[in-house]
Amino acid sequence: MPLIDRRTVLLSAAAIAGAPSAAAVSGSCGRTGALSPAPDEPYQKDTQEALLAHARELMTRNFVAALVTTDDVGLPRVRSVGVAPPEADFTVWVATSPIRRKVRQIRGQPEVALHYGDKDEMAAVTLLGPATVHEDIETITKKNFFDAEDLRGSWPEFPKNFCMLAIRPPMAGDRQDREDPRRFAALAASRHPI
Repeated sequence: MPLIDRRTVLLSAAAIAGAPSAAAVSGSCGRTGALSPAPDEPYQKDTQEALLAHARELMTRNFVAALVTTDDVGLPRVRSVGVAPPEADFTVWVATSPIRRKVRQIRGQPEVALHYGDKDEMAAVTLLGPATVHEDIETITKKNFFDAEDLRGSWPEFPKNFCMLAIRPPMAGDRQDREDPRRFAALAASRHPI
């Protein structure tokens, strides 16, 4: 396998054309258990299939992720949200209330980050892409991942005051990706945080 410099892997998300999910993915550390390898130590790049599988597995076992939106003055706003496991194309659904600030912020600027971390594995996945707000009953019913008891406790008037957010990373090769190369950083997976 080719070796690449750790700074390239950790500080940028490399676009990998033709990934099975068509998402762009960065590399991961080749030295298991190393919190901070030496600056000249290369990382062994996992295959795109291994990175996607690792990212999906980490995302699936975590019910909570950090959602980052941008507020009215351009500052990042971070909050924990409950998330559904990723779909085949890495779309992730979040349940919330349409009166929350995050919904207003997404309507104003839909580009978000959704970050998952695993302290035991020292691994992280960050999904970047546009979020869309869905308030229609059909989508709410189909994509809601809470059981009836949780709904009664948090949303007693469900589906009133309830909406779903869909966060979909741009697909490699999408028209928007070709026009704006920054959008290739759709899914960054790392076994070690910076």
